Amino acid sequence: MPPVKLKLFTRAFKDPSTADIEAVAEHFQVSREAAARTYVDYHDEPLAIVFAKNNIVHSVHKNKDFPFLNATYGKLIPNGAKVYGNRVQDLQKSPFGSWVD
Repeated sequence: MPPVKLKLFTRAFKDPSTADIEAVAEHFQVSREAAARTYVDYHDEPLAIVFAKNNIVHSVHKNKDFPFLNATYGKLIPNGAKVYGNRVQDLQKSPFGSWVD
């Protein structure tokens, strides 16, 4: 996804949303994980995304503006964090306080 084209495509998006990630994936014909990582990288808001499987952190991706994130590869997800399914396509917004110390 060329950054310029991504910025043009996402310019109309207002608040960060998992629906935006779905739209990016569909429009650019990439996986949802690739879309999510790129979306986080180029969004103007401080954003992070955590991929987990069976409540274990698989990977963490955040942009430069996001503060410390309490999620470590191979560890259980923090208490209070929302988990939705075990697949990349099961994206779910989670409360900020459950991931940040």
